[in-house]
Amino acid sequence: MDTVDRVDLCNYFASRKAARLITKLYEQHLAPSELTSPQFSLLAHLDEIGQALIRELVDVLATERSSIVRALQPLEREGLVKHGADTQGTRRNIVSLTKKGRIA
Repeated sequence: MDTVDRVDLCNYFASRKAARLITKLYEQHLAPSELTSPQFSLLAHLDEIGQALIRELVDVLATERSSIVRALQPLEREGLVKHGADTQGTRRNIVSLTKKGRIA
């Protein structure tokens, strides 16, 4: 068995390859909307639950806080989401869809 065969049989490499191919497919479909995959995930999740703390988005989407913040910035700039301090705690940031975000 040569090296290529061993790598192709490895579950880790196979799952990473599948993830990259799926991401590529979604990004092709999302291209006309100018949304990235992480931005689409955020919008879809917020559409489902209404609003969330950034900490909750980090947990649900299994990503870093900085990645969530970077993905939110253009969405907020385009008026698709809004975020601000939670009324129950000044150190908690809550994110929600706007009307425009629900339509998108």
